[in-house]
Amino acid sequence: TGAIVTLIPTTAAVLINLGGADIAGTLGLSATELNNITAGTLRIGQASSGNISISTTAIGPTGVSNLTLITGGTITQTTALTRSVLNLKLSSACLITLNNAANNVASLAVAITNSTAALSYTDVDALNISTVDGTSGITTNNGNATINSGALTLSQSIALGTGAGITLALNTTGAITQPGGTITANILTVSNTAAD
Repeated sequence: TGAIVTLIPTTAAVLINLGGADIAGTLGLSATELNNITAGTLRIGQASSGNISISTTAIGPTGVSNLTLITGGTITQTTALTRSVLNLKLSSACLITLNNAANNVASLAVAITNSTAALSYTDVDALNISTVDGTSGITTNNGNATINSGALTLSQSIALGTGAGITLALNTTGAITQPGGTITANILTVSNTAAD
């Protein structure tokens, strides 16, 4: 459906744990709870929310097409995001580090606002840098970005800024194609280990 469901803590700066349980100071949302939601887009958090972590059990809400995570802090994980048809939007003030080797989503869009805050994202197979829940491509404020994936499709722009040393690193095991958008960074590194 096209419906939007938003889940936010009632108090600013409260931590959000996806896959974990509620504890004092933390809103826990278990995989079972997330799988009970049916909507086109599920938004978790807001700009005043605390750090978001993905822990305890792998998550991949089965009833939604778009998952949006929003925080004024960081987004990190110890367990994976695993739903290959899920479109993922990450909106953060601070660094985003999602490098679990089992991560598996279809499309990714990212917006990071704080100066020099970096992005690092790993996906087990093909990934499309696209438009998700109104955000297109990847944007940082002079922060480095690293994408590790299988085949990588750049359907939208990646704009990191042009500060000295600002680096976009694309590490893939499949083809890299760029049907749309541009790349803005000071340094671009590409490592492609696709078989000939």
